[in-house]
Amino acid sequence: MSNAKALSEAVNLGIFIGVSQYESPAYEALPACDKDVELMHTVAIEIKKFDKAIILKNEKSSIIKDQIISLIEEYKGRKINEIVFYFSGHGERVEEQYYYVLNDFQEQRKNSTGLSEDYLDGLIREAKPRVFTKIIDACFSGTKYIKDSRENKERILQKQAGKLELENIYYFFSSRDNQVSYADRKGMSYFTDQLISCILDQERDVRYIDLSKELADAFSTDSDTQQPIFVMQGSYLDGFGKITTQQISQLMNKIGVKTDTATVPEKSDEKNESHSLAEKLKIIAARSSSICFDEKTIESLLGGFQDSLEKSIPKYIKDAFDLNIENSSVKFVPNKEQIGDWLSKKNNLFASQTYSSRVVIKKEYVKPEKIIVRKKNEYIDNLLGLTSRRMESFFSGKHQEEELVLKDVKTNESYISGFEYTSHYENNIFKVELNPKLQLLPKVSLWVVFIYSDKEFYAHYSHDILQKKSWETYSEAKCKKWSVLNIKDIKTTKSTDLAKHFVSEILEILERVTQQSIPS
Repeated sequence: MSNAKALSEAVNLGIFIGVSQYESPAYEALPACDKDVELMHTVAIEIKKFDKAIILKNEKSSIIKDQIISLIEEYKGRKINEIVFYFSGHGERVEEQYYYVLNDFQEQRKNSTGLSEDYLDGLIREAKPRVFTKIIDACFSGTKYIKDSRENKERILQKQAGKLELENIYYFFSSRDNQVSYADRKGMSYFTDQLISCILDQERDVRYIDLSKELADAFSTDSDTQQPIFVMQGSYLDGFGKITTQQISQLMNKIGVKTDTATVPEKSDEKNESHSLAEKLKIIAARSSSICFDEKTIESLLGGFQDSLEKSIPKYIKDAFDLNIENSSVKFVPNKEQIGDWLSKKNNLFASQTYSSRVVIKKEYVKPEKIIVRKKNEYIDNLLGLTSRRMESFFSGKHQEEELVLKDVKTNESYISGFEYTSHYENNIFKVELNPKLQLLPKVSLWVVFIYSDKEFYAHYSHDILQKKSWETYSEAKCKKWSVLNIKDIKTTKSTDLAKHFVSEILEILERVTQQSIPS
């Protein structure tokens, strides 16, 4: 490529900042931020194909500002397609300004030791990228723009973003003005973990608008603790780029998520026709042995799940909550329609969606009802008159069409109402309840639904924070959002391993909700 051509092509630039250590004792360490920025940088550069992406961890404010300015100056005069800015660390609001809290941040020297939103926006405005993407995983990341909590937060954000005078802006904020951002049991911030999970969900063109909707769904049940804000203005066609199944597998391995790529046979240069029947059967036998599992595997795994879960719950949780775990049936699963809808898009699992019929009223154009005349003579006269008019129309070659009227018409409609198992094993569904022993604590409900075949294994799970209705009664679980866990290495997974995952989920839920119960 010639230098002239290279200079004429638009470039993509990335800035990834993570701060986990702070000089000031006013800010506690955030170990998750190191992993956040490393994994986000790894995933983004694989998909986005940046011309240059800098990653800065635990650097002082002067170094970070110098690095950002150097990046902007290096590409000054070049067409910049997109700048992606990612930050994971503490966020701080001082008066009306929001600051990214850097390693040496001091509130009394906030402008020289912090990276303010206005300072960053000024540099971006100077670079004039076609697209500016900002991903902020920090406490109170929505506050910089919030002057009055009664105002529409999204509208204020859009107004401030418009001051950049850029056509395409995509902002992802991990939490609202009065909320903190949480870390999960994987050693990552919850928001970044969910974002990466959405990016690696499937082979597709990863667009920002789709990611915002998927993240909104992921946090829909946590609106009282952490709720992201998204600001989008532009074509809605922009995003990280296309990701393939191979890239997903490679990235998941690179970031430490187990996959079953080892069980996928390598492509052969020879066509299948070149193999004899005996060779084909040997290949199928080898694949069956590595991929498939039998009924005893499921019985062993799920048969011991309840006992393993009870034993894995820490004592300090049992001191605060009465734990109740019971095996349940499809009949009692809340919002089972969502699981049924998920099954309608899957094949070869030992469960399927069920359908029900309901009466719906629709507006339709129909022929008007004929009026029956009760008096005999009037009826005969009308009948003769009608026959005469029809014959006249027939012989004259004219066809009189009856006028249609719009009416409410009842009709039966089929819809997905739930699901059913085709393999009737009794330990497929569990309801976990944490009944508070202390009045300030909420009641927590967790449903777990296992669905599988001889090759695949999934766990659907959903939790609810139940509202107190009286001294002894609570609201019912609704399970508005079901999450799905796909366990690849099922043949090596034990009941204790499965239990540990859901204990982590329970602890993560309790960490979020109990924060709201601590008196200020």
